[in-house]
Amino acid sequence: MKASDLFVKCLETEGVDYIFGIPGEENADFVMSLSESKIKFILTRHEQGAAFMADVYGRLTGKVGVCLATLGPGATNLVTGVANANMDRSRLLAITGQTDSHLLHKESHQNMDAITLFKPITKWNWSIRNPQNIPEIVRRAFKISLEEKPGATHIELPQDIAKKESDIPPIEPQPIFRSEANEQLIKQEYGGSKYITTGVKIIIYAVIIAIALTQLGVGETIIPILVAAFSWSIAAGIGAAIAIGLGFTFKDMFPAIINSASKQRSILKVGQKVKIGEDKGTITAVDLLHIILANENNESIIIPTKNLSNQTIRVFGNPVKEE
Repeated sequence: MKASDLFVKCLETEGVDYIFGIPGEENADFVMSLSESKIKFILTRHEQGAAFMADVYGRLTGKVGVCLATLGPGATNLVTGVANANMDRSRLLAITGQTDSHLLHKESHQNMDAITLFKPITKWNWSIRNPQNIPEIVRRAFKISLEEKPGATHIELPQDIAKKESDIPPIEPQPIFRSEANEQLIKQEYGGSKYITTGVKIIIYAVIIAIALTQLGVGETIIPILVAAFSWSIAAGIGAAIAIGLGFTFKDMFPAIINSASKQRSILKVGQKVKIGEDKGTITAVDLLHIILANENNESIIIPTKNLSNQTIRVFGNPVKEE
């Protein structure tokens, strides 16, 4: 079998349906082999467009997009599209022609080192020097392109190698095995799904309770408190996690000002006549975040709990018991 025919057979085995590119003298044998293949060749006006088309084809299908160019300026025109595919982790194979392998040491027409050119913008690239190696090289190019993280690969086919004969059959593709999550780590009590599941349950229960309280007619005063407490708990949890990660202790995260405010709030009861700073009245409500006073004009005064630590508090009487 002719080497260029074998190359095309290997591409068919890999499931290639389209090749985007521009033919040239150095890849003429490959293009003629394509004419007898089920693979459809899409002629483009510029090699850069062929590379971008192969890039997008790979993104949309999850398969390896293939683009073709000749040597020299044809190969250099592919560079931008191939680099874009590789940096965006898109599956792509670039095939370039080359002059006869026995002329590579000379300054022949449009001869340049395409392997060195494509090396920094591909995951892997290779120049075919023996037609017997074509199935292995093609299989490796597709395998590396599909493996995590996906990217671009490149194969160079010299003109004289494409004309030679080979009796090696194509290699059947094997499934790509992805790395799996560690079940033992997932099932660990810390950092696993246990606390996530518990947190989701708490949120669902809180929503159900809030809806029930609203239906019972008591939600107007309780719902804002629940929402505020829930919001503060999330903020406190995130802050505590960051602080612990930075090496702070609980004593650092809960300074004396918070403890002082909590103690002062604990001595205040509904029904007491108090003077907090410049505000004077009767306590009508005490919750986690606020204290509400009713002054002589029956106006409500809301005092945040966090402000109690720097306020002078005077209590004028015991709480009034409701019968």
